[in-house]
Amino acid sequence: MAKSGLKELNLAVWNNEDVTTVSGYSITDLKQCLHELTQFISSNLSPNRLAAFDMSGILSAEAFNDIPNKLDLDLKNL
Repeated sequence: MAKSGLKELNLAVWNNEDVTTVSGYSITDLKQCLHELTQFISSNLSPNRLAAFDMSGILSAEAFNDIPNKLDLDLKNL
């Protein structure tokens, strides 16, 4: 759940079976790097296009196979 009106980042691009199978990395392996990347972008790029997003939410992301009743992802439409 995003903090106080902030939007959640869509992690489905990294958090799915296809990416995990092909790369060998799950969201649990990537979330610290993704969080650091968003912090860098937020701090160093102008305008800050991530200002409306809850970047700390990345750190609480669960792997797709750990989410109960997960929705099937259609990567072709992302």
